[in-house]
Amino acid sequence: MYFRRLLVTASFLTIGVLAFTPALAKPPKDKPGGGGGGGDDGGSTAAYTIVPFAPTGVPFDSSGIAELTDAGDVVGVVDTENGQSSYHLDLSTGAYTALPGRVWSVNESGEIAGVRFVDSQPVEGYYLSAPTAIPLPLLPLEGDTGVDVYSINDSRLIVGTSFGASSGLTAVVWRPILNDDGTVVVNGPVPLNPLEGDSSSIAIDINDSVVADVFEVLGESDSVSVIWTIQIDSNGALSSPSDPISLGTSVKGYAINLLGDVCGSSSGPTRPIYLPSDGPAQSLKVVRNTSSGRAMDLNGLGKSVGQIE
Repeated sequence: MYFRRLLVTASFLTIGVLAFTPALAKPPKDKPGGGGGGGDDGGSTAAYTIVPFAPTGVPFDSSGIAELTDAGDVVGVVDTENGQSSYHLDLSTGAYTALPGRVWSVNESGEIAGVRFVDSQPVEGYYLSAPTAIPLPLLPLEGDTGVDVYSINDSRLIVGTSFGASSGLTAVVWRPILNDDGTVVVNGPVPLNPLEGDSSSIAIDINDSVVADVFEVLGESDSVSVIWTIQIDSNGALSSPSDPISLGTSVKGYAINLLGDVCGSSSGPTRPIYLPSDGPAQSLKVVRNTSSGRAMDLNGLGKSVGQIE
């Protein structure tokens, strides 16, 4: 299982960890006649309201946040005595919506990608145009038996992996297309081939476009991190992807930003790294006595979040 985002049992939305308490940290509202803390009110410091990521009244053991958008959409999972459930949270209203299966990703339009399970196995991906919409199936490649879904970008391209009982793993891309009559059809899955000589591929992340309608997919060919390029045509359909470009055997990529920069970890020893699109990999500083670490996600400014041990 490959985790593009750091899904932990204790996460809060200012990008941090609150030990053993799954939580969201919300900035305070402005004080009447003041600036919400700080400024000229005597040097006070803004406080934060800490609330659990879980619907009110639902007993839970732990929970984790998979993704937060600028628009205030949050998706994640809540572990209860009856198992794991996925939810969407609208930060503007505080309303939770139960989602099918397991969800990993939401884009800035509130569109969601996830996967359904049968007998604890992921068999069918789904796309939601909104948290309360009817799920649209994301099917595997012909002859395969299931899929896993990892990321959706703001142009509605969805990446994941198609697999079968004996066919191995193949990275794939889907794109739901919205027709003028209001109907939605899924273009794909389009396979992303491995490096020459390799037997399998997986897709982990996809960025948003800087060059119009051109996107980069981060994944792996066998155990080597690679990047594919894929475009959408004038009708919104997916074009044939490029051949994969290897990032080398010493880099394991976890996320790619709109500039094509990658974050991840190095091998031997495992350390968090930042790999700009136009230069060599750079080691990220860690605290003393760190035994290992990895950078799990990054934004367009090259700022990363991750974990260390």
